Amino acid sequence: MSYYEFQTTQRYVQYEDALTEFKRYTYGLGNRILIVTACGPITDMVREKIKSSFNTAVGDMIRPELAAHNHKYAAYKASAEQIENSRGAVEYYFLDYETKPITKANAKSLADFIEEFDIDVVVGIGGGKGMDFARAAAHFVPDVKVVLVPTSASTNASVSQMCVIYNAEGSAIEDFWYMTNPPSLVMADTSLLIGAPTRNLAAGIGDCISTYYEAQNVLKMLNRREYYADITWDAIEASINILKREGPDAVKAANEHKINRAYESVVAQILHNCGPIRAITGVGYAHVYDEALICYPACRKQLHGNLVGYATIAMKLFGNEPIEDIHEYIDFCREIGIPVTFEEIGLKDVTKESMMEKCEIALKGTTVKAFPIVVSADILTKYAFKAEKVVQDYLKK
Repeated sequence: MSYYEFQTTQRYVQYEDALTEFKRYTYGLGNRILIVTACGPITDMVREKIKSSFNTAVGDMIRPELAAHNHKYAAYKASAEQIENSRGAVEYYFLDYETKPITKANAKSLADFIEEFDIDVVVGIGGGKGMDFARAAAHFVPDVKVVLVPTSASTNASVSQMCVIYNAEGSAIEDFWYMTNPPSLVMADTSLLIGAPTRNLAAGIGDCISTYYEAQNVLKMLNRREYYADITWDAIEASINILKREGPDAVKAANEHKINRAYESVVAQILHNCGPIRAITGVGYAHVYDEALICYPACRKQLHGNLVGYATIAMKLFGNEPIEDIHEYIDFCREIGIPVTFEEIGLKDVTKESMMEKCEIALKGTTVKAFPIVVSADILTKYAFKAEKVVQDYLKK
């Protein structure tokens, strides 16, 4: 008997300047909106787009150039007048959480604000932190509607119901919280995303492709593929192929700050099309290894997607995958900008004793509890160093 569950947002929107239609897309969600930002230097730009949206008639937002070649988008023109006349007054507030770590205490403080001001929609805007704060607040106020606006495609978590809670130092994961319902809306404004550093896109590709490979790794090692619907496996393989095929061109577009078809396809994969994997697993080997790596201060300077993308090499060895496939993945990482050696993640002189110690810490953490395969600190350390040798030997050829 197979099982299939596709988890995603209730609505996902992606196109250039999408945020200028924020008022239209949030119609019907609520009339008291709290907008939590953690997007650094583009904060003022983001706020101005949203303010402009609320100062513009809905009918005037519809963009003729989009409507000309997309009949679905064009159909919104007909409902614009109805939205404008029936919505009523909207109050919105901005809070900036750029400097706040995602801890239980800070999430509770945000939830208290939501309750005090009778907020019915919380919007999280940022590369990761702003979105996580919106999800974390919903842990305490489950009835609030959640809208997420990623400002960089650096993680594959924008449509997820899960957020990660860290300790005050940001050195360890304390817990995973899950919203009762998926986000009501995710808005991906590619005109904002394309301005993010290219390394963010590379990290997003690393996060996304590592998670797909983790799902495959789990099913192969547990020999349970037959218990899942074919669409799950096929969708994962198709997604991997899209990232491998379009990833290099997308990274080139990001370098040039020019949106093209490859960039849009890869961004959609990273930010939205991760639903099939949640029918299999949410956590795999690479993310367990990542929790050991973030015990090192040098690794905490790396983006999450870089670390799990790197850790996928060790996972592939752990899964006894063909060496040709591993070499192909190493080539892909080097072309995209994902690290492949100890030195590239900041651990040039790491010892087995040190790695063993950090792996033991990881196995006492939260991430491993969601991993359905039993691993030890010895196994994690063994494959970390085996991966280093495989990479170094391959690079010498």
